[in-house]
Amino acid sequence: MKTVFEKANDQHVAEFIIYGKAADSKLYYDLGVETPVQVTEEDLQKLFATGKLVISVTVSDVETLYLPVAVVGNKAKTVDVASSTVTVTEWSAKASA
Repeated sequence: MKTVFEKANDQHVAEFIIYGKAADSKLYYDLGVETPVQVTEEDLQKLFATGKLVISVTVSDVETLYLPVAVVGNKAKTVDVASSTVTVTEWSAKASA
């Protein structure tokens, strides 16, 4: 069994929201800056392990929030169910060296 402890700076945090860019299927810390920085593999795995990770994707000014269902290496998978169609999207973080 592996135990994941919350850290002092995680206390009272309800969610960690990162941003998926639909054009390149990559994950970023913030898309509202001039030069967005891609989420690291280490951060992706850490945030997923807390159970508080949310991926925000905005398309045509409509924001959709996804809970990732799996993280393997630097890839997170989300599932979208629309009109009885299931779509799995894979989002990429910056791979570790």
